Amino acid sequence: MAIVRRAYQAALELGTTRGADRSRAVRSLAQALKHSADDILEANTLDLEASREMA
Repeated sequence: MAIVRRAYQAALELGTTRGADRSRAVRSLAQALKHSADDILEANTLDLEASREMA
C-alpha cells in the first residue's frame, strides 16, 4: 500500500504545478512508462492468469 500512498501524494503535488514544470513531469512519466512497458505487460499477464485460476 505504500506505493499507492506515494502515487496519491505525487498526484496531489503534480496538481499544484504549472506550465513547464508540469509538462516536464508528464513527459518524464511517459518516458518511464515506455521504458517499463514490457515489465508492466508481463505483470499484467501474470495477474490475469492468477485471477483465472481463482475463478
